[in-house]
Amino acid sequence: MTPEPPDVWCGMQHAPTRHSLRLYLSGPMRHCPDFNFPAFEEATALLRSVGHDVFSPAERESLEHLKAHGPGSFSEYMALDLPEVCRRDAVATLPGWEDSHGARIETTVATELGKPVKDFREYLTCFCGMKLHSITYGDRDFLECPQHGTAYRQDPVALIRGSA
Repeated sequence: MTPEPPDVWCGMQHAPTRHSLRLYLSGPMRHCPDFNFPAFEEATALLRSVGHDVFSPAERESLEHLKAHGPGSFSEYMALDLPEVCRRDAVATLPGWEDSHGARIETTVATELGKPVKDFREYLTCFCGMKLHSITYGDRDFLECPQHGTAYRQDPVALIRGSA
């Protein structure tokens, strides 16, 4: 029998902290299966679970709409997305962003504006400011703070998918 995971809750889920940022999530979409919505949804949920305010272009329109009507023009998306990059504190990137023309433009604009651009996992921090690490306990995944062992009891992605 698997022992119970730590019964500790970071206490800051979905609550802004002194380490909260307004993030723009950037990554490949156009040439990816399902427009890379699963990766955007997972990263968005994880970032929000630690208190960040996230703008995800994947939330602008539904996957069903894109599949039915096709994506808009590249310039239309840039006209919508670049102002969001300007409004945010930083850009969080998904794997493969370097191969995306749009993501390269978004990150270049952010860099030129002096905004940090980092892999989204670099923004997964505890309320104390320490970077969270992924751990598996039994058959479930958690995010844990190495500073004081605080763990998130539920996988936020599983919660939004209804599988927790």
